[in-house]
Parts: sequence; C-alpha cells; structure tokens
Amino acid sequence: KERFLKILLEKLYGLKYFNPNPTIISNMLASCGANETEHHIDAEELNSLSILRPHGSISYDDYIKGKYKDLNIEIQELSLYKCIKNYNTCLFHGLIMSVAVKKEFKNKTIFYADKELQNNADIKGLEPVYTEDVEFNKMFNVYTNDQIEARYIFSPIFIEKMKSVMVKNPQYKINGEFYNKKLYIVLSSDKNWFEIPFFKSAENISVFYQPVNDICNLLLIADNVL
Repeated sequence: KERFLKILLEKLYGLKYFNPNPTIISNMLASCGANETEHHIDAEELNSLSILRPHGSISYDDYIKGKYKDLNIEIQELSLYKCIKNYNTCLFHGLIMSVAVKKEFKNKTIFYADKELQNNADIKGLEPVYTEDVEFNKMFNVYTNDQIEARYIFSPIFIEKMKSVMVKNPQYKINGEFYNKKLYIVLSSDKNWFEIPFFKSAENISVFYQPVNDICNLLLIADNVL
C-alpha cells in the first residue's frame, strides 16, 4: 500500500504520502497515542482547534502533504482518544485536511454539518452566524468570535460553492474551521480511508479506484471552497 500510494499521489497530484505506522506493532502503539515518527500533522496544531473535542492521545494513520494548485495541503487520517473511567475511549475517527488560505482573517469561525461533532466541540465564546441563504443555514451551523469577519468569509460565492459540494458529496458531513491562516476541513467517519484491497492483484487497476476516488473528492472540496 505504502509503495503504490506514494507513486500514485506523486504522479497524479504531485503530493507526498507517508505511513506514520508502518508495522503491526507501531499500529498497536499508535492506538495508545505512542506515534513513532514525525510524519503526521502537528499535535499542537490539532489541540488548538475548537472544532474537535478536547482529547488526550492521538493515533495517526495515512498522511498526505504537498502543494496542490498553489495551495499548501495536509490530509491526515486519525483517531482521538481520551481516558474515561480507566478506558482509552475513541472520541473521533476520520479525516482532517488543512489548506493554507489566501484570504486574510484574524479570528475564529467554525461551521458544522455534523450535529454530533458540533455537540461535542468547544464553542464557548463563539456566537451563531445566520446568513441570508436559507438553504445554507439548513445545511450548516456557523459560529464565530467576529461577526464581521465571518460575513466576509461566507461570501455569496463561498456559500454557493459549499452548497454545491454538499449536494455532490452527500456521503460526507463537511465541517470546517477558519483559524490561524488556514481552513481545516473535518470529516468524521468510521471508514478506513485510502485502503487497497489486500487479496487482489496489484496488476488489476481497479484496486486503486477507492484511494484515488477518496483523494479526488477531498481535492474537489479544496477546489470549491477556496
């Protein structure tokens, strides 16, 4: 998997692929928060986000980074854990994509399509934002600590693009946070991302369909929202 994904992502998109946990043992250690390599999104960066629940340990899986259409992108599959009553409980599993944003903003704005993720997030000190688009308000709940900046970010063009992405990708509950000069897209899902069928021949090109389709959909989101 690691060998083929490196080639695929480099050839198709100019992106680099890393496997933070290359062995069964390191995967087991990662589930306890003991990640062995630095090939993953920065833990302090994750801890600074309000969109994700306060957590203890992080288990990293597939990691993709590079420049796509002049945008610096990081994509990480991960799980967040917290010790609850002496058990290491998984609070979140899914993908997070960070994209360096060209628009200038200084404060924090969050939007949710996943109500469960919203209920478990830290939105203290943030106010709800209601746009003039009724359909968008039904799809997303928006919170900010700067109403003026939020309305600058959620321009009519941005709103229409986000609605289009949701319609084209009904399988995703798209959530996001504008913070620290980046847009973070969070997809909560039980799915094991970027997987290649283990018992099929690598000469069968169809085995690469799913990981390529996954990355195409993520980059489509980046294309549409920026």
